Amino acid sequence: MSMDETAPKPKLTKKQRELVSLAFEVGLILLLIGVGTVTYNKRHTTTKVEEKTVTVTASPQVVQVPAAMAPGGTNETVTVPITPVAAGYTLTLNAPKSWRSVDLRNQLPLSSYPSYNANDLAALLRFVPDAPERNSLYGLTEPVNMLDVLATGRWATENEGDPATAANKQAYLAYLGSLKTASDITAKKCTPITFGGSVCTDNKVKPQLIKTADGSLSGLIYMTMQTQSVSYDPVVVVDMVGTVGGKAVRAWGKFNIYDKTYETLGGQGVKADASAKDWVNRVTEARKSFAENTSVDTLGAYDRIVGVVKSMKFAK
Repeated sequence: MSMDETAPKPKLTKKQRELVSLAFEVGLILLLIGVGTVTYNKRHTTTKVEEKTVTVTASPQVVQVPAAMAPGGTNETVTVPITPVAAGYTLTLNAPKSWRSVDLRNQLPLSSYPSYNANDLAALLRFVPDAPERNSLYGLTEPVNMLDVLATGRWATENEGDPATAANKQAYLAYLGSLKTASDITAKKCTPITFGGSVCTDNKVKPQLIKTADGSLSGLIYMTMQTQSVSYDPVVVVDMVGTVGGKAVRAWGKFNIYDKTYETLGGQGVKADASAKDWVNRVTEARKSFAENTSVDTLGAYDRIVGVVKSMKFAK
């Protein structure tokens, strides 16, 4: 036998035992962190937008987006199957690739739509705002712009309390369907179905009638801002009704506009400074200008949204 095999094994000192124990604990922690990271990455995958088809594999709260593109930019045809709302039908629309269009029906809980069945949800489209400056600030950008396409059969009969009663809902849908000229928007009676801001009470800037490319849905679209705060936060609101595959359908959407003025005066604008002495006066003047002398870049953003909504088609 060699001396190595017969020699007595040396005992570890107390200090050495403590170091070995510490090393083991650190290794175990690193292992757990590694396993957790892999699990997280598997659950939080990137939203993939393919040419002509939208495939959703992401969390509904946050979408991992690629590098920002210029406003407008190259367009793509987004295709969303809307079965079983209308068997065999698909919804298509033409949107800028920079919007990263996704349909989140399989990601949002049905509890978000309490007066609808799962089969009533034709499309829950979400878009990244048309603003490269904003997108460059937030690597994980929420798809805050939205367009919901919903069958209203059940919703219109559900009483959710005043003002969202069944009678008010039906009157509101009838109002949208009755709009034939731009003057009808203010001339015809509009029954509110929500408290606060709504299509019936909003201060509308550049309101116009709008219709899908196939004529199946029609309604109105306009720009607006909150009236109860000193802030610069323009949005575009669209609401349309019609029939698809024999079912009554409503398309409602809201789009944030991040224009050049928002950069300096908006809530999260990169150059905004709410502590400046002239802040309130500048915001007040900007809100007035928005309503009376809308800037070119704001109108450009509005026109792109109008174009996308108008491009909608429902077909087998």
